[in-house]
Amino acid sequence: MRLIALFLLLLLPPSYANQVFSSVEAVENKNTTLISNAAGSDEKIIKTVTASGYGTSVDAAAQNAAENALTQVVGSFIDAETLIKKQKEIRDGVISKTKIIKRDIRDYSQGSIKYFQVLDIQQNGSIYHVTARVDVRVEDFRAYIKELAFESKKINQGLFSSIKTDEDNIEKKLDLLGKIINPLINAEVIDINIGTFERLEELSAFGCKFDQIENYIKGCNRSSDLWINTYDFASKGTLIIPITLDIKKDYLENSINILDNISDKKLSQIGEYSRHTDEQIYSQDRDYMLNIIFTKSENYIKYILSEARTYNKKRSQENLIPILYDINRCYNFYPKLRLQFLNSKKEPVWQKDFSSCWDSDVDTINGTKSKLIFLKTGDSLPKTYGKLHGDASYSRGSLHASIFDQSRMLLIIEPSNELMANTKEITFQYIEK
Repeated sequence: MRLIALFLLLLLPPSYANQVFSSVEAVENKNTTLISNAAGSDEKIIKTVTASGYGTSVDAAAQNAAENALTQVVGSFIDAETLIKKQKEIRDGVISKTKIIKRDIRDYSQGSIKYFQVLDIQQNGSIYHVTARVDVRVEDFRAYIKELAFESKKINQGLFSSIKTDEDNIEKKLDLLGKIINPLINAEVIDINIGTFERLEELSAFGCKFDQIENYIKGCNRSSDLWINTYDFASKGTLIIPITLDIKKDYLENSINILDNISDKKLSQIGEYSRHTDEQIYSQDRDYMLNIIFTKSENYIKYILSEARTYNKKRSQENLIPILYDINRCYNFYPKLRLQFLNSKKEPVWQKDFSSCWDSDVDTINGTKSKLIFLKTGDSLPKTYGKLHGDASYSRGSLHASIFDQSRMLLIIEPSNELMANTKEITFQYIEK
């Protein structure tokens, strides 16, 4: 049976025959391979292996025995997964190392094999079976095999270039975003318009009405849930000053043009502001969402800049794009709104500074009560602020910035007799902190 198998193996290519021979030998001669360690004169580990090999000549069988010996040594320092994954590379490397093997040569001064000796030769027809001793320089062989088994892959430089291009594009987008946000925060692009004074009891500005029974202002901007408490003010002695803050038209058009070009996503919608889809279209941690809200027509545009928030966090403090809805920053750094009553010489006879971040409390200065209220844009859109920018939603999952084309407010003031007698005009302006 063995002779038949050997005859068939002779018909196979050498590389396949060698693998099969190794398998046959592993099965039939489990106990013929011996491995021992010894320290050579150079104090490097030498591993002695006794192995068998087959071939059509004694030298071929000797080389096959050397291959089998080296293959066993490989298994002592290369894991099974790498052996399988790099089988061809390791196999070719082992064969290359054994090409020098000759049965008449024992000492090898260089290479992974230090010593080779044929211990026994048997012939069965045209097939030779050789048992040999092989001394292996382990460190040399390990370094050689690990170099063959080393995993490497050439990098597509085009891929690196595209990543760098993407980063540069996001940086440019952030710079352009800064051209939109910074002038707005600094109140450089806002027009302030003071409307006609009205008595509280005759109020009609922005659709507001005074309810004398409830002592509330209601209905402003068609908002059903906005009730302004006027308990602290006398209905007949109190004045209402309607004020609007408008974003300059050329700035708004330029901002929309910039966002149209730099945004990765854009969504336009009329009517009620939708907060439910926000989490599906952008990541609050990575992306930047900016809404442009048109308060008169009650429609809005959502712009999303992918990964802009991620890259903004990496920027230096000088280049950092401010967050529009940062209330703490607004309170500490953003401009305030100053109301002044002037006499005939344009000298202030009364003044008060209001926060642009939220409604003011009732306050009395020199006998004059005042309160500034920012009005909602209506039931379908979120609340605006005096600074014309803020958070479009109070939902944690929808926290993002919004720019409003207009902010409306009511200045409720009950002036003293002295103030009314000395006032010729009023001014309302942003002042830097």
